[in-house]
Amino acid sequence: MTQDLLQLISNEMKGFSKGQKRIGAFILEHYDKAAFMTAAKLGETVGVSESTVVRFAAELGFEGYPQLQKSLQAAAHTVTAVIQPGQAHGAGKRNDDLHSKRADSDKSRIFVQREQIQRLQRGYIVPKVQRIRQRERIVHDLAVRLHRDKDQPDDRDHNCDCQKHHQDVAHAQLFSYSHGRPSQSFPRSSSV
Repeated sequence: MTQDLLQLISNEMKGFSKGQKRIGAFILEHYDKAAFMTAAKLGETVGVSESTVVRFAAELGFEGYPQLQKSLQAAAHTVTAVIQPGQAHGAGKRNDDLHSKRADSDKSRIFVQREQIQRLQRGYIVPKVQRIRQRERIVHDLAVRLHRDKDQPDDRDHNCDCQKHHQDVAHAQLFSYSHGRPSQSFPRSSSV
């Protein structure tokens, strides 16, 4: 399978577009690294778009890039299993080279996974944490306002109905924000 896939890429090189030739050349030279790269990362590495990588896989007869990637991973695994120390003269050196390539491949995979985690943190986790902190600040502010309104002495200039209304609004807003739903229907109190 390994030789079949690599031979297929080598045979088809003449018919590939310029971008696909760059992908093919990279895979032929570094199939063990390419096997663990996303289509986007492979495209970025060789200087083409992700869609060019997907078209490359389709050009080879795969349904999509994930199927090509699985074949490349199987190829990398097959080469590791085939070359064992002491099998032939020079096999130890080939095995060292293979381990070096495998280590490079592992480093590449770790790099890609770190990038994916960082993207997740920037795109999903950090904004969620910021929204939670914002809601905590709002709940805190509403609780302080509610506490202040309760402790406010009842003076003759302040209408009791108005104070009761402000407390009801603060209660409703506090309940709303503490349950993750900002209240849209209550106006801000002018006494705050």
